[in-house]
Amino acid sequence: MSETIISLKNVFAGYDGKYVVEDVTLDVMKGDYLGIIGPNGGGKTTVLKLIAGVLKPMKGEVRVFGKDPVKFNTSDRLRIAYVKQETNINTGFPVSVIDVVLMGLYAGIGPARRVEKTHIDKAHAALKKTGMDGEALKHIDALSGGQKQRVFISRGIVNNPELLILDEPTTGVDAKNQSTFYELLYELKREMGLTIIMVSHDISMIAKQVTKVSCVNHKIHVHGEPEGVLTDEQACEVCGIDTDFIFHSKKSGRIYEKHDHDK
Repeated sequence: MSETIISLKNVFAGYDGKYVVEDVTLDVMKGDYLGIIGPNGGGKTTVLKLIAGVLKPMKGEVRVFGKDPVKFNTSDRLRIAYVKQETNINTGFPVSVIDVVLMGLYAGIGPARRVEKTHIDKAHAALKKTGMDGEALKHIDALSGGQKQRVFISRGIVNNPELLILDEPTTGVDAKNQSTFYELLYELKREMGLTIIMVSHDISMIAKQVTKVSCVNHKIHVHGEPEGVLTDEQACEVCGIDTDFIFHSKKSGRIYEKHDHDK
């Protein structure tokens, strides 16, 4: 039986005393690849912040690896990689690709941030996994959007986490490179045994990649396997999904063409 590593029970959360999500109950099992979909402003990122321990719920209970993520110690936090839309990197400074990845090690290195050869080796290993080791000495701002996202993924996985959380990871990535980016995520999941939670608007790719889908619009309206969620017309309408696209694709069989490795 699979292990439950994330549990949200009757969670209400938001900002400035106002709820963004209400009565959210969700379990994520070890090894799941969960896609979270829904309209802008519906609370998708809020759910990610709750899981990452960035946001404390107003009501209800959040448990990650059996603990309250808000109270995680350094060791607990290193088990999670959270790749946000905002990178918090001032590209006006001469920051190299490997410097960006090393930032992911700072929590474990400590306040002195004395970088040693073992840390540099770890950074190179993480870059190699994403195919970016050859760009290690380049300025981060010299890269394309897709390359930057690979570097931020490298920074996330440099501590060999168990859980990878991604908020709209293909923002700024051109359509041509989105498919190879999702292929990378799939390979990292397989190679590292990751559990992945990803917010995305790319419904067709969600259907091909993930094992579970949650439709969030202030509440979780439906949760389950892609084939079930994305054929629930009422849930799709509530979550702002183009039902004409979904059901036309379903009839043609295109949307459920599974990843090559799953055939």
